[in-house]
Amino acid sequence: MNSRHKLPLLILVTFLMVFNTLAVIDPQLTHNRVTPEQTTTPQDGSSSIVLYEPDQLYVNSEQGWTMWSGASSGLPAQAYGNRSDVFNSNQMRYFPGNGSTSSTSVSVPMENGWEGHELFVGITDLTENRTWVEDPDMENNPSSWTLDQVSLGGGAAPSAYWLPDGHGAGDDCVEFEIAVGGDPYFEERAWAEQTFSVNRGDVVWAGFRLDYWVESAWGADGFVAIFVSIETNDYAQRVWQKSFSDVNQEMVWYDSELVVIPDLSIFDLSDGVMVTVGLYSQQTVNYSPDLNPYARVDNFELYLKTETDPSDLNLQMNGLDVDDYIQGGSSVPGVGNITQNPIPTWTTSPVDVDFSWTPIPSTPDPDREVWVEFTVETNLYSRGQSTTVTTQDPVSYGENFEATNSSEVEYV
Repeated sequence: MNSRHKLPLLILVTFLMVFNTLAVIDPQLTHNRVTPEQTTTPQDGSSSIVLYEPDQLYVNSEQGWTMWSGASSGLPAQAYGNRSDVFNSNQMRYFPGNGSTSSTSVSVPMENGWEGHELFVGITDLTENRTWVEDPDMENNPSSWTLDQVSLGGGAAPSAYWLPDGHGAGDDCVEFEIAVGGDPYFEERAWAEQTFSVNRGDVVWAGFRLDYWVESAWGADGFVAIFVSIETNDYAQRVWQKSFSDVNQEMVWYDSELVVIPDLSIFDLSDGVMVTVGLYSQQTVNYSPDLNPYARVDNFELYLKTETDPSDLNLQMNGLDVDDYIQGGSSVPGVGNITQNPIPTWTTSPVDVDFSWTPIPSTPDPDREVWVEFTVETNLYSRGQSTTVTTQDPVSYGENFEATNSSEVEYV
């Protein structure tokens, strides 16, 4: 009896379960936004597992969940880059008299929309070209010059002396002669010499100039000559000479113009630089009347182009001091570097890099023209605008994805 009463109740419960299932199945295709709390239970009866991520588009059909589409998670990103450039033969100059200097600049291109946040600059081949000769104009019996002579017993006695107004009114000079008492002997000579300090690196170029004047009783005669020696007072090691026979006219001042010294191995700056200029006899002369040669020299300038440290020139970039390059505890002449992190950053192209300098002392001694040359190597670091990357491909800007039934999908 009890079993027969329970049977109708069991049939009713079963019917209700079947009816409720039929009521929720929609044969029409539907699109549903699914939240993380939505779960499914596998047929094997294992515990529920979250299958979906938020804000993704899922497709439900008669076959069940058949497609999952959307956009991958974005990664905030920013592009960074740097460019390197080399600028050769940059020049700056000191102007004697008014004490002014020129400056120079280079321009580094930058991509539009980018901002430069760091600039590294390397300076190479930094040189200074100037004269270090003291009292080159030879005014007022200058003590920086030493006068001397060699007599070998001939009839003439070589001599050197300062001659007031010898180059014109108010313009002194030095005069040499092998004239008093007879004719010169071979290798007799008179000269002026000076040794000066040059606290710089290697000499990479050298040249000199002077004004000269000659006279003799026999006119333009090749038996005597003006000579210049460097790093010695020995006329036999001269780097230049002007025989009287090579002079167009006596008692006229001439400019030697710039004479380049080809052999730089003669220079040793560790103990200073010696310069010698004078008059010598190229052979023994026995003339009647006597030859009586005279020579005058003025405005002797030896220009040395030397490697130098940035600190020797007060070299600056964009108003900041350029550092000496230190190796083994000592500076390396001709090399320097500087890093600038601008505030605010550079946002316009090109980025201008300005260089300036002042000599030491601010008025060089002697007050003559000075040239500075160098090579600039720049490395500009910049960054682009921020963006969001939604793909593993760094050259793309987004990716749509779609996973369907029977497609291979890997979750990582």
